[in-house]
Amino acid sequence: MNTKIKGELAEAKILTRLLETGQQVAIPFGDSQRYDLIVIGDDNKAIRVQCKTGWLRNGIIKFKTVSHNPFDWSNKGYLGEADVFMVYCFELDKVYQIDVSEVSHYKYCCSLRVDAAKNNQWLNIMWAKNYEY
Repeated sequence: MNTKIKGELAEAKILTRLLETGQQVAIPFGDSQRYDLIVIGDDNKAIRVQCKTGWLRNGIIKFKTVSHNPFDWSNKGYLGEADVFMVYCFELDKVYQIDVSEVSHYKYCCSLRVDAAKNNQWLNIMWAKNYEY
């Protein structure tokens, strides 16, 4: 499966999970926005959702915190242009929600730990279970 189709499938899985939990969801027209979905919160506030595909490797779910422009090789973050990342991990069939502001300092990708670290590190770890949606 190519990466474009995989990304579209991840977005569909995230949309499905949002609808299953009773959320009101809107889809922006076109693809020129820096977010994929809009969720209307309980206070009628719009939450801009950037959908991401996560991949599980060695007990860690990784996902990109930037978009990549193949024409000039630049990476651009989402701070101020999306409110949350919603990440779908195919291997675990789970969705995770992380505030963009919480991970905006990562230059390229973020890691959510599923399994304990082999070196027994516990500090400064983002545990996947804390972000499950």
